[in-house]
Amino acid sequence: MYFGVPCESIDKTSREVKAEVVRIFSERDMLLREKGIFKNIDGIKHVNLMAVLASEFHTKTARRENGQVKLYATEIGDKLYIFPRVFVMNKQPVITNKYIPLQDFAALLGFYLCEGKKAGTFSITNSEKEVMSKFLEILCRNFDLSNFSKYCILHYVVDGREDKTEEELQEYWRDLLKKYRLKINLIRYSKTKSKDSKKKIRAKYGIFTFRIFSTSFLYTILGILNSPLKEKLITDEELSWEILRWVAAGDMFPKVCKGKLNAVVIATENSNEVGFYKKLLRGCGVRYESNNVTKNGEMLINGLDNFVKFTTKDLFKYIEYRKQKFLKGLTNLTSIKFLRMLGEEEFKLQNFSEVARMRASIASQLLNHHYKRAGLVASRGGAFKITALGKELMNFIGVKNAH
Repeated sequence: MYFGVPCESIDKTSREVKAEVVRIFSERDMLLREKGIFKNIDGIKHVNLMAVLASEFHTKTARRENGQVKLYATEIGDKLYIFPRVFVMNKQPVITNKYIPLQDFAALLGFYLCEGKKAGTFSITNSEKEVMSKFLEILCRNFDLSNFSKYCILHYVVDGREDKTEEELQEYWRDLLKKYRLKINLIRYSKTKSKDSKKKIRAKYGIFTFRIFSTSFLYTILGILNSPLKEKLITDEELSWEILRWVAAGDMFPKVCKGKLNAVVIATENSNEVGFYKKLLRGCGVRYESNNVTKNGEMLINGLDNFVKFTTKDLFKYIEYRKQKFLKGLTNLTSIKFLRMLGEEEFKLQNFSEVARMRASIASQLLNHHYKRAGLVASRGGAFKITALGKELMNFIGVKNAH
């Protein structure tokens, strides 16, 4: 049994990816789309990859209408064999698990969305060894990569500030390379000039790129990324937060000004990605102002209520240095410092105003607008009291209440 799945095509001139509509071949696949997206296996929530791929979708990223490529799949046991173009056995199939753990699926969707190449060959780029190692572990756990050619490149920018030698770079990435039996095929050195110093990103140990030379593998990943079920998947809050954590490991970072957290930024220049990120944030219950996008394509997420959600949901779980920067900036916020003054007992507005040494109008706005919206305090009959969430936040960032 086989079915048509989202097809992708590449315009060889423009190098842009395009999707066409491929009809569903069986009623069973339609049922999978609507009812079989998730499945619990041994108490762990899994995503049915067949249901994700067996769906129609549209996109408007190509300039031409030719060059259609179809994918076909057959189910053997708990594996899917995905073939490009025509269903014949002399084509190298992509072999994957039929059911992928929810957290692994979130990594494929979130991390490749922000760090992956969308045309040519499967390619993922990042400068953090721990993040790349974990992503490759997830990839190898769910896909059989043994029959595909793999290629690794390290791009290193030289600017005269403690530049690393090739031996030092090889040593830094050695554990990851050994674990997955890889080798760095090429190390590119480039010098930063004063006029373009802002354009070139200098990573301490270079920017690592992992490639798989297989168009069918790329098309399979693009089928996941472009499936219309992606919109339905992000209505699941648990999955949405896991996707966002992987976006945070790539193109999401805390913006700190004068030691205080100012915003959390998602860096993107693709308008289609901006639309998806907005829906993803909504699925996570994060408040986002639709016009809060800079000229550089950065989405700015502000607000104490959002910062609290990011803290309790451990947004920067997979990238430790950003997590520490975020928590330090959050701890230094004036509103958090005032929160330390709230004890276990109920208190009045006037009491808080006097202890914090601020005007009653400002104290009222802080309590009724910022703290209450963030769920840090509750009020009843004119009296306020710190909530369990407020206490949890204090414990999470390592701040003890003053009383």
